Amino acid sequence: MTETLWNLDRLRQPPSHTRADQSTELDSFFYEGEPYRGKPTRVFADQHLLGGAPLPVIQERRRTGNRVAVRFDSALPVARAELHSTTDMGPINQRNWQTIPVPLERGTAVATLPSARPLLYFVNLTDVRGAIFSSEHEEVKP
Repeated sequence: MTETLWNLDRLRQPPSHTRADQSTELDSFFYEGEPYRGKPTRVFADQHLLGGAPLPVIQERRRTGNRVAVRFDSALPVARAELHSTTDMGPINQRNWQTIPVPLERGTAVATLPSARPLLYFVNLTDVRGAIFSSEHEEVKP
């Protein structure tokens, strides 16, 4: 089963908004991003407009053989990490992805990659507020 993370039809439409103040001619709008798995995507705006906790930053992704380590900095605790990988070819959103949990230790997620090749993989990290951030993907060839 292929999971579509975003509603692609909704992404092609203007974002939903509500008018904040009806009493003036100045229009103020509240923007709500396209929901991801049922949650609004507001973290970026909260960080830059309201001084909220910044998005985590991946400092380095390093692979040695079948071992990959992702080092990150985060103002909030990271609750979980997951390795997403596929050996399928074709459009990326139509591939069959496998997901496995990855242990976290002192700002680093370390995973063991499947041995099948070719392999495309990336690591997702999720902080305590539910914000998901991803490493760059890497293709491992035979």
